[in-house]
Amino acid sequence: MGLDQYLSLRIESNRVSFSGSADYYRGLRPETCARPDVPFAQWKWLDGTLHLSNDRYGFFPIFYTILKHGLDQEFLLSPSLLTLLRKGACRDLDWRAMSAFFRLDYYLGDDTPFLQIRVLPPSARVEIRNGQFHIEGTLPIYREDSGLSRTAALDGYVDLFREAIASMPDEQAFVPLSGGRDSRHILLELARRRAPGLRALSIEQEAPIVNNDPSIAKRLATLTGISHEIAPAGNQPVRKECFKNNLTQWGTLEHSWLLPAAVRPRPPGTSVYEGVGGDRLSTSWHITPKLLKLLEASKIHDVAADYVPSEHYLASSLPRELYREASREVAIDRIAEEIHRHVSTCNPLGSFHVFNRTRRVTGLSPCSLWRVGGGVWCPYLYGPLFDFLRSIPVEHLLADDHTQFHTDAIARAYPEAADIPYSVTGKRTSPARSFNWLMAMELGRYAAFHPFRLMKRSFLMPRIARALIDPLYLTSMVSIMPTAVYLLQVEALADGRWDDLGVQSM
Repeated sequence: MGLDQYLSLRIESNRVSFSGSADYYRGLRPETCARPDVPFAQWKWLDGTLHLSNDRYGFFPIFYTILKHGLDQEFLLSPSLLTLLRKGACRDLDWRAMSAFFRLDYYLGDDTPFLQIRVLPPSARVEIRNGQFHIEGTLPIYREDSGLSRTAALDGYVDLFREAIASMPDEQAFVPLSGGRDSRHILLELARRRAPGLRALSIEQEAPIVNNDPSIAKRLATLTGISHEIAPAGNQPVRKECFKNNLTQWGTLEHSWLLPAAVRPRPPGTSVYEGVGGDRLSTSWHITPKLLKLLEASKIHDVAADYVPSEHYLASSLPRELYREASREVAIDRIAEEIHRHVSTCNPLGSFHVFNRTRRVTGLSPCSLWRVGGGVWCPYLYGPLFDFLRSIPVEHLLADDHTQFHTDAIARAYPEAADIPYSVTGKRTSPARSFNWLMAMELGRYAAFHPFRLMKRSFLMPRIARALIDPLYLTSMVSIMPTAVYLLQVEALADGRWDDLGVQSM
């Protein structure tokens, strides 16, 4: 993927010097569909001018920093955090950004773990004015509330989703199939269109948390008559976590479960159909009448506080001085600041979720993980569909089950699949002795060689020891391990200990 590539522009005495890669491209070229809604990022240094562009959602993570050399400035750009750090980017951590990350499991806006490194915004532009670099971006403009009835909104969803699938290339189609709604919607429409070479793959959930995705996916495959495989979860959870963090550029605690499928080679000319976006565009996830009333009253700080109801283990796991820098109050202020950017849209919380959680977490799946073989297509990002879903009156999405609107749309379009249930996640196996022992041993070996600046050794090591002897010690280790590995790796990045990242290929 060319993660070691970079571009450096340095202004010296009002002249710009260049080094690095003059031409870089990552993603599916927008001209393939003649639209800017296909995730991509590119730069080209040509005849003394920087040509920079990315998609309207800013999904592909391209990082930048601006360095000062006396009165001169240097602009560094790369798809790799590590590359920027190696090139001299400031290694100071951004504890305000990380305060929100600890509680949400994703970064907000253009934040990264590092104070002076940012992700390019959507529709990014870089200009040089008065000897200074200026980076700007634009969020997609939403239409006003469409005022459609719920029935009309469902019909529009069905029609535009079919249009989205029809706009994709006529290539062999591969669907990572879960027991949820997004991938089911994609599979059923591809099957209706008789997409060539259509096949699906599901992944066993990693112990000790299990779900019924494979069995549900098998029923869908049988219904549509397509080939279906199940990939084993694999082992070595800490190694997977390290490798995943490198691929996602330390952007999320999620996605390690996807690696067994994502790293498998695919036949040439095969396109992956990813469901990114559907789970936030057409549901009322974390949207309630209570929060909507708070928004109407401009009590944004109270809305932000609802995202961090408790502290879990943070107060006891972080060193005291660092916890002060990344306290719950700091996190709430950062979340409120980001929500404020979306209050003018017809569905402010939906917009907040899409351009934060979807962009910075689920968007990493098609943009950073599915990297072997052919293209990766994201039907929910199809511009007309994306804009339509964002204009649906929010009251149509509200329900006791936040997924009801999407459930009804699928049932409306494919009644033949209505009796196949959706997955139930979060079930835990017991006692999962082998999983606990394996995770604890791996984590203990990895942690033994780190100095523990960002997490208390007195917090982590006793829990590792307990996991080795207590087969029922499930919840704590499952939630602690990704955070512990993440902090140990970020600590190594901040210290310049590149060889301590524990990254190995899968």
